Amino acid sequence: SSGINAEYGQLSKKIRLMLANSNDFSKNGSWQKHRLISGTLGRVPEDFSSRVWLILQHQNIRFTSEGTQLGSHDTLNTKVSEPLFAMKIERFLNTFSSHNVRYFAIELLHLLASVIERNPEVILVEEFPVQHFIELSKVNVEESLEDVSKKFISCMIKNEFVKIDNVHNCIVS
Repeated sequence: SSGINAEYGQLSKKIRLMLANSNDFSKNGSWQKHRLISGTLGRVPEDFSSRVWLILQHQNIRFTSEGTQLGSHDTLNTKVSEPLFAMKIERFLNTFSSHNVRYFAIELLHLLASVIERNPEVILVEEFPVQHFIELSKVNVEESLEDVSKKFISCMIKNEFVKIDNVHNCIVS
């Protein structure tokens, strides 16, 4: 954890602005244990479809994995409350090679929705290869949700998965 904190301390102000005071993630213990205890391991949060919808409506984006995609086009002619949209998300999540990667994908999409909700000026890359991103971020199931979130935010900025025109106006809490 000290290596993560040292790396985080060296990151740009952009990351700290996007993540500081975030109450969306547990700060203690591994994220996997937290989800297991809360009974949500392997399931998406109740508001997950609406959170993914928010991302897809925010901009033209395509999340990709194993030749499957979930993109802004999936919101056309459908409503967030329709079972068809939830099925599209589930089909996309089922493409991941392991349960852990699927769980990280859920956490990533939830984090992206939080960032976009608080910072509408944030623009993600048009094609977002989720599994590749998770591998680049070097997250581990034994890490806390806070550390996983820090690594995701760091990876987004370092590898240019996100563009922020005016970082000084980012809202984080």
